[in-house]
Amino acid sequence: MATEIYLPSSGAPPVSPAFGTAVFSSDVSQADRIAAVLTKGATALANKSITEAINEASSYVLLRQYVTPPLSTAYSFVGGVDTYRVVVRAMESDADAEATMYLYVRVLNGDGPDFRGTIISMRPSTTEFALGLTARGVAGGAVGNLEASIGDRLVIEFGCRVNTPDEVERTLSYNFGDAPATALDVGNTDTDEDYPFIEFSGDIVFESSGGDAGDYEGEVDLSLVPSTPFADLWNDILLKWCDEGKSSIGDVYLRGQDQPSFYLGLYTGTTEPADDDTVADLTEPSGDNGYARIALADGDWTETSQGTFTNLLKTFTCATSDWGDVYGWFITTAASGTDCDLITAEQFSDGPYHVHVEDTVNVLPKLSFT
Repeated sequence: MATEIYLPSSGAPPVSPAFGTAVFSSDVSQADRIAAVLTKGATALANKSITEAINEASSYVLLRQYVTPPLSTAYSFVGGVDTYRVVVRAMESDADAEATMYLYVRVLNGDGPDFRGTIISMRPSTTEFALGLTARGVAGGAVGNLEASIGDRLVIEFGCRVNTPDEVERTLSYNFGDAPATALDVGNTDTDEDYPFIEFSGDIVFESSGGDAGDYEGEVDLSLVPSTPFADLWNDILLKWCDEGKSSIGDVYLRGQDQPSFYLGLYTGTTEPADDDTVADLTEPSGDNGYARIALADGDWTETSQGTFTNLLKTFTCATSDWGDVYGWFITTAASGTDCDLITAEQFSDGPYHVHVEDTVNVLPKLSFT
């Protein structure tokens, strides 16, 4: 599953790896260092700018270094398999600077100071910076072979290749921050005030991700714990089941009505649905972008332990355009529309998941009556 890393405009990292002078040999003196995050925060968009007047035909200068949390599991970067995509708005003050993006990503051995090696060292976009803030980035960039161990960190550096054969001062800028709700479009045209990011195609698990953030995996666990008399137990059920779901259970098991079909869906609303909400109260990702509810077949349920029933892993895949923030899941009785019962709904405990094109959301439905 893809691993998205956000690029806030502020926040000090716990370690200070050496700047990449092997690549940015012309100037690292104006660079700063910020903590990369795995959960989108609220830092406003802000420019990181430097001014250069280097008398070199081709110079490499560093603007910012990001440091991730440590890995909680080892990861093997495999060239030809692992890829990345990145996008940041950038600009130059003078077209004669001929500035282009340069991305340098290394794996830090634990908290350093040594590095295990380099996985990216390239110009992901060779399109020159514009005179106003405009996206620069690439999808499907190549990643090198490297073994990263538990406790290692990624060190991500954004710099520029600049042609400055005179000594005229020119300002170079990147625009970072993670407060906007929408991601920049990957490529070289977006001018909107959206957030930048770098995303790796593999499932890289960091300590702060809790094992799930970035890979969009969620587990639906509806626990009914009979530790109290029946009247109080029903109140516990109310916390997990929607009103229509409770009525449906009674209709089938007490009144002998036919069992409905069940479908798993996702919602983008920021708050968990209330007990008396209906499917009409939910907002789902657009069906034009590859989203559709997934059937939960009767034969796919297995009693994995006494009173606990688990369905098969269900995968939602985003296509065409981003879904944005997905906050939770629900189960209903129809494949589409609102003329159906809302059986249960709950927010992801580690969400929301910001879902880009080609990202997946995996949900393992599990009902526990123990």
